Amino acid sequence: MRTGRAMDDEGHRFFLSGETEHAGAIGAPVTSNAPMDELSMLAEIPSPQCSSPECGVERFLLLLDGPWATLIVRELLAGPLRFSVLRSKLKGISAHTLTNRLRKFETNGLVTRTVFAEIPPRVVYELTPFGASLKPLLYAMNDWGMAVPKDVLDRSVRREPVDAWSLSDEEQILNAR
Repeated sequence: MRTGRAMDDEGHRFFLSGETEHAGAIGAPVTSNAPMDELSMLAEIPSPQCSSPECGVERFLLLLDGPWATLIVRELLAGPLRFSVLRSKLKGISAHTLTNRLRKFETNGLVTRTVFAEIPPRVVYELTPFGASLKPLLYAMNDWGMAVPKDVLDRSVRREPVDAWSLSDEEQILNAR
């Protein structure tokens, strides 16, 4: 079995585990500068064999791709919302983007759209039971996000590398000047 640190084409570190280096053999991401012996337990974490459409992660991303998707679901977890209220809760989202996301969610069975015959027309969006089943996942994402150390968040916002290992040789030379 081959294990060890590796880097993808975009400079992200990951931990190899398995017989080959194909996508299905990539294990948990390396988030520490700890020596490999401390990280060797990551090799024991099973990695899903992700070949579409069998990969659950890929199936999830087909339904909830894009930067606003989970935030829209998060707001709808509280209950049905009108379009204008939902948009006001999502600072920075355009009406066009929200409309497209909600249409996609409706097509995929995550959201229902109810139009009331009133003047002016009232449209309310609500999660279906299938959409509401995302609740534990969003709570887990929230818990994970709240546990991220402040210094890591600060680096992410400033887009600073974690360490020199994540930089190419050229970037290290340029940064040294």
